[in-house]
Amino acid sequence: MAREVAAITGGRLIDPVKQRDLSAAAPIKITIQERGLCPRYSALVFENVTVKPSPLWLRYRLEALGMNRSRTSWT
Repeated sequence: MAREVAAITGGRLIDPVKQRDLSAAAPIKITIQERGLCPRYSALVFENVTVKPSPLWLRYRLEALGMNRSRTSWT
């Protein structure tokens, strides 16, 4: 999305891969076995997350989109 916006507006795109701090210890270890099939991989780590049932409004919204409990694992 950022690439498209930069292209449309003539803005400058800053590549986040080149901006990352390689000296920081990674919280997870990822190994790419076939670099030819996966030349670039990004990941996010979420910490301090509490898993609990979804609010009723979200359940209704997901149901309206055709996501029902029997086919998915949302709660």
